[in-house]
Amino acid sequence: MRAPVRRTLPILALLLGGIGPAEAEPADSRQAARIHIETGMDHYRAERWQEAVLAFRKAHAILEDAGILDDAGLIWNMARAYEGLGDVRNAVHYFEVLVGRYPDDRSAEQAAQRIEALRERLPGHLTVDCGGVPGARVAVDGGDSVPCGERIGPLQPGAHMVEVTAVGRLPWRQEVSLEPDAKAELKARLEAPPPDAPPPSDEPPEPERPEEPKEPGPSLGELAAWGGGGLLAGAVVVGGVALVVLQPG
Repeated sequence: MRAPVRRTLPILALLLGGIGPAEAEPADSRQAARIHIETGMDHYRAERWQEAVLAFRKAHAILEDAGILDDAGLIWNMARAYEGLGDVRNAVHYFEVLVGRYPDDRSAEQAAQRIEALRERLPGHLTVDCGGVPGARVAVDGGDSVPCGERIGPLQPGAHMVEVTAVGRLPWRQEVSLEPDAKAELKARLEAPPPDAPPPSDEPPEPERPEEPKEPGPSLGELAAWGGGGLLAGAVVVGGVALVVLQPG
């Protein structure tokens, strides 16, 4: 009964574009996968997460195609590499695969703990409805703007500042708190400026010029000297200001 299976497996694999005849046997598949696993571990130790993920995925695909389902350690390493890469969603996915496929494995409990911790970091997405205002655009946290209605993300959980702008409308700003793995929606109200108000401008205001210092008037001593020279000085108060009047003596 085993001989027919061995003859048909390589043919089926070739037809499906899968592994070749040399890798059809479990031992050969394990050997092929081991090469990628060792390569992945070298990248993993050096924290080259992208290269580690690619190597682990190749090994995982070989074992999956061969029907070998005792790769808990490989799945753990792949999930951790995704976590190092910052791809929280894929990290959670493969930790969940590990727990579901190998619940009695010693790594399953740790995987469940990682799932709980990583779910708090799952990124979310945001969509802003601008009420059909033509040309309205949305920017989050000062980043590049996108057209209203377009999904923005992934965004890390927490507070984000949303700004909506459109020609001929006052800017609209609002701070939002995004929950983990949330798909939030906002409705922006873009109002026209008041009729007597100048249109909004992106130009910075001109700085105010400092007032030029005024030259001081003559001192009392100078006035007395003028009086001694044949000029009589008198003072007239006009509007709370003392005006000095000089007359010939």
